[in-house]
Amino acid sequence: MPKKIFIDKDLLYKDYIVCEKSTHTIGKEYNKTHTTILNWLKKYNIPRRTKQTCQIGKKLSKETKQKISDSNLGKKAWNKGKKSSKETREKIRKANINRNYEGSNHQNVQIVIKNYRLMSQKDV
Repeated sequence: MPKKIFIDKDLLYKDYIVCEKSTHTIGKEYNKTHTTILNWLKKYNIPRRTKQTCQIGKKLSKETKQKISDSNLGKKAWNKGKKSSKETREKIRKANINRNYEGSNHQNVQIVIKNYRLMSQKDV
């Protein structure tokens, strides 16, 4: 019967948390699947990283971006042709009322509208 190999908690913590290695990378180092590594993380109560935290600081190359773009060409957006309910549209409207439009043309448009209204009032 093959002998089971377990990774020490401290070693797993160091690899996963401190060195920020992926479960796939750790699994390859110990000749185990990433699922086994995930089970050990759970067993040792080592907090899992989210997908967002794993991607922080990683930049996509132009080639990768182009490949993603090419693979999505001709595909329909998931919400294309779908109508939002009145309730959903109302929620979106309320959320957008106080939205901060920094760096956009919105503030300039608001100034132009305000000036236009002031000029119209002077003419009357």
